[in-house]
Amino acid sequence: LIWVAIQISLSMFHKMDIGIDKKQAPFVLICLFLLIGLSNRLAMYNIFFGILLNFISIFIIMYIPSSKIEYKPYMPFILCYIFGQSVTAQSENFISRMLSLLIGSIIVAIVYFISHRKSDEKQDTLMQVIRKIDITSDRFCVALKMSIGVSIAIFIGTIIETPKTMWIALSVMSITQIDFEHTKKRFKWRIISTLIGSGLFVLLLSLIHI
Repeated sequence: LIWVAIQISLSMFHKMDIGIDKKQAPFVLICLFLLIGLSNRLAMYNIFFGILLNFISIFIIMYIPSSKIEYKPYMPFILCYIFGQSVTAQSENFISRMLSLLIGSIIVAIVYFISHRKSDEKQDTLMQVIRKIDITSDRFCVALKMSIGVSIAIFIGTIIETPKTMWIALSVMSITQIDFEHTKKRFKWRIISTLIGSGLFVLLLSLIHI
């Protein structure tokens, strides 16, 4: 699943820049992926510490690369976070997970640098991005909504001990949109579609067992 997110990153960032100085951007990409692995692991130690860490980490991976929020450049990172949290890695598996994230992110960073090295577009440094945080911007609002929603989804999944919290978190992620009206519309149709899908499942299962 981690490499699914890496593949999505390669296909997106081959053409899309993340709005950060092209010399810093490759290192930012690597650090964001490594942050995901570390946060996933540390959040396992305590459920209440976990919800705070998840909130902070998700906000960072959502906000930092999203200068062009309309293109959803945060998608590979939030997917990677949800995948990593759902399929936990401990002991030797954690080392393998971090190596995968390191190797994968280096590949993404190299492709990004090669693709954007000739760009003349003036981009902010990472510190300038942080200093220019605007709490009224779509960039900030989407990062805040996603970090709250996905953190709560993971928390609920952990509380009820569902085997795959990924499905709850992915539902919240897909519903959360830049435009609130779009979010409400998706929420309505998600309920209707779930009811229809559940009914069809029960019907088909009954027919199979007849």
